[in-house]
Amino acid sequence: MMNPKYLVTPNYLIADIGKVGSSSLYREVINAYYPDAPEPKLGRENKPNDGNRGFVERTEIIDRPVIVLVRDPVERFRSAMAQSGIKQVAPFMRCLSEGNDRGKRLLHSFHFMPVVKYLEGVEDARLFRFPEDLDKATELAGLPTPLPVVNDASNNQEKVVFSEDQLEIIRKVYADDIALRESILTPGQIVIV
Repeated sequence: MMNPKYLVTPNYLIADIGKVGSSSLYREVINAYYPDAPEPKLGRENKPNDGNRGFVERTEIIDRPVIVLVRDPVERFRSAMAQSGIKQVAPFMRCLSEGNDRGKRLLHSFHFMPVVKYLEGVEDARLFRFPEDLDKATELAGLPTPLPVVNDASNNQEKVVFSEDQLEIIRKVYADDIALRESILTPGQIVIV
């Protein structure tokens, strides 16, 4: 199972969270700190993809403040389902609600891992709402703004419209992420965990 990882910049770590602009963040971290990285390959629709992620130093060791972007958990989940090509909503939701092995594995994957997992072991976190505070987060990390859009999800399947029961499952599974996002009163809010 995947452990949370963090992009390394000189003064901050950036929580490497799927569906919160991570492709754009990678691109700018590469541009700023890895000048020898080759130009990104062109992906779908001849747009540069984030295939150079291997050039970016990532760590699981927390040795400096961490920048954490927090997206509305329901919208992040909806986007992750589209990105992952999940079309069978009912069985997928059953795995989550039952907490079976497949559901647990899912919650340890890049696109679906709860954001609060990225705060475990972190003593100093700077919280930002995504997408509203993205520019402020990137400025703090020493990156130029605005970030270019690298993955606009235009190639994903259509996003799912959830039933009220399905929304309730998502809200229950991501209750801590919902509370975390609602706790952010100012961009860059410092949380001493």
